[in-house]
Amino acid sequence: MDVFTRLKKWFIRLFVLVRKNLRKMEAHLDRRQPHPAFGVLVIVAGVLVALAGVAMLVLPGPGMLVLALGVVGVMVGVGIIQGKYGPERLARERAAKHERLRRRRARQCADK
Repeated sequence: MDVFTRLKKWFIRLFVLVRKNLRKMEAHLDRRQPHPAFGVLVIVAGVLVALAGVAMLVLPGPGMLVLALGVVGVMVGVGIIQGKYGPERLARERAAKHERLRRRRARQCADK
């Protein structure tokens, strides 16, 4: 076996290994997403805390701190919802769907 054939086989093995690991990582990320209702609850809680912070601006209490915590809560809730339905996840799901379709077509062509 010459050097070029060995290099070619080595690169193919490396490519297959990298693809396998990427699929495992994507599957792990997909499993770890919380339910979108949790994101809505976090947003509602953040809005309530922010409203309490606005009230504390004129009433006694740490108004700015509570207002900042409420805004952070809203941002976290939006992040949870975007993690479930965000553009990156949708693009990943679309790519996975196209990959499954390509494999099915390849199997059908091989069967003929």
